[in-house]
Amino acid sequence: MKVDLSDLVWLAGLIEGDGHFSLTEGRPIVGISMKDEDVIDRLAKMWETSYSKETPRKKGWSPVFKCSISGKKALVWMRTMLPYLGARRSEKVKRICHDFEKIREARLSSDPNAETFAFQRFDKDALRREYGTASYRDLGKKYGVSHETIRRIILDLDNRGHHRGERPQNSPLIHSLEVCENISAIDLHIHWFAGLLEAEGSFMKGTPSRPGSPIVSLQMTDEDVVEKARRSVASDRKVNRYQKSQKDPRHKDVFMWQEREERAFIL
Repeated sequence: MKVDLSDLVWLAGLIEGDGHFSLTEGRPIVGISMKDEDVIDRLAKMWETSYSKETPRKKGWSPVFKCSISGKKALVWMRTMLPYLGARRSEKVKRICHDFEKIREARLSSDPNAETFAFQRFDKDALRREYGTASYRDLGKKYGVSHETIRRIILDLDNRGHHRGERPQNSPLIHSLEVCENISAIDLHIHWFAGLLEAEGSFMKGTPSRPGSPIVSLQMTDEDVVEKARRSVASDRKVNRYQKSQKDPRHKDVFMWQEREERAFIL
């Protein structure tokens, strides 16, 4: 599969803001939730998957759109985005990759022929279709194997980013991404910055005393990411640090950077 570098760095910026990485039941997952359907739609097209809409819990709230991929497909995208992620998320991705390999090695050492046996025993296309309407446990009972065996086969056959019943029947497995370097080093930072602002940026019309002076603001707990954003647009405004709330020890310090007036118009 091919991906433009401009899209890749935009995605890395977007994930820095609103994305998440996880390893759930031995399955790598990368996903994002946002209120902007057009952004999620663009992401879903990049990942060649679908997305869902979550009904608002209260009247007047905006719906939330979610998109995720998992399995080997998620692992490939994680590794490809890694050079463009900040320190915290980079460490998370490295830890997920490391733990996933450990799980895979342990599985193969306990039963070296498990994967080969599984693929030879089942009609893979039929199993994929059946999974659209049945659970791992149901299929395990039908074929006389554990639900973990079924899960392993499904994950190797296809990514589970699609919702049940919505998978493309002939979607190829993704083992690697070919990155097309279609932008300059300067534009690379701008595309990353645009993705980050889609997720975490705020655009304001200005203070009451200066309503004609717009403000672009970025506020995050990752100082390195905010500083990178400031440098990416050659801003001379400093990054401000705000102490975490004393009410909850789980809170982190917040870092904020703003650009105002003509510079904000340019951004």
